[in-house]
Amino acid sequence: MTTRAILASAVIIALVAGIAGGALALALREGGGEHTTVTTVIRSGGGSSGGFDPVALYAGSRDGVVTIDATFGVGDGEGGSGFVVNARRGLIVTASHVVARLRAGSASPTQATAVYVVLDDSTRADARVLGYDLFEDTALLKVDPARLGLHALPLGHARSLHVGDPVAVIGSPFDNRASLSTGVVSQLDRQITAPGVCFPTTGVVQTDAAINPGNSGGPVLDAGGAVVGMVTAIADNPASRGGVAYAVPIEAVREAYRALAAGRHVKYAWLGVNAATLTPRLADSLGIGVEHGALVQRLIPGSAAEQAGLEVGTHLVEVAGQAYPRDADVIVAVGSRPVAGFRDLDRAIAAHRAGQSVDLHIVRNGGERVVPVRLLARPASFAGCG
Repeated sequence: MTTRAILASAVIIALVAGIAGGALALALREGGGEHTTVTTVIRSGGGSSGGFDPVALYAGSRDGVVTIDATFGVGDGEGGSGFVVNARRGLIVTASHVVARLRAGSASPTQATAVYVVLDDSTRADARVLGYDLFEDTALLKVDPARLGLHALPLGHARSLHVGDPVAVIGSPFDNRASLSTGVVSQLDRQITAPGVCFPTTGVVQTDAAINPGNSGGPVLDAGGAVVGMVTAIADNPASRGGVAYAVPIEAVREAYRALAAGRHVKYAWLGVNAATLTPRLADSLGIGVEHGALVQRLIPGSAAEQAGLEVGTHLVEVAGQAYPRDADVIVAVGSRPVAGFRDLDRAIAAHRAGQSVDLHIVRNGGERVVPVRLLARPASFAGCG
């Protein structure tokens, strides 16, 4: 066994035993609970599998993963997975779509009438939904921790991942509890949109680890046994489920559940535009004097963008089978953050909170200007969404 593998095994054993030393020296305790945030993660190194030990990883992590059984009515249930983030307080994270449903165009979600947590030893416990964040597909549950023997999983950092890094997923696909699958990070920084929600989740981790219905809400673990993401979605096409699945990055999950634990919600910022990525070739076709940016194509009524006076343009030009406005504003930066396309714009706005003001650097009719915008809070849906 290599030195790296010995270190990885020692970390996992120390976490299971709960002793002070070894792995605990790598972690900081949060809020007096047993949930730990890993500050030093043992990596496999450059995508190599040399330090990736699925047997030891599973042994050290399975007790921190649970099955979620949610009931919405007679004969109407939802199954999912979850993981413990604070054993002392009995706090468990899962996906919001496991315990709350929001249909496209609906004003409010339908919450499960009853939620139960099933442990690996088949112990079944009542769970209370403390809250959920539809935008990051995160829900926080609470159980009475007495006599349950809960084990919190350490939280890592999705931003430290590389394409090709090995990962493991533990959950309950098709209600098969405590199932392990492994794979690699197949891409980073994806954007997906949850059912019924009009806004993308950014920074999503894509993996080829086998993920199926019932895995939702379960942890994606790195080689050191730290949670780097929460399973949120699989490919829409059932025939494509063999190699494409998505996880909300743990940074977003952490922020959402901390807010829910404190009895509040994250107030996500909303600009209210639909935009296209401006490329040099598209810019030439439209006669726009800037080669990169987010080309405004639509303003949502009542949005911050509309209130700030952004312009969508009226003269359309067909380019490669798509219609684009040639006289619309092009957003090239949000504050000091450059914007090369619509994904950059989404990420830049997502880094702010409702009520904050930002300066949009735009190009309009060949001239540059700065437009101050006070960002609003995201609505669950709006006219024309989806």
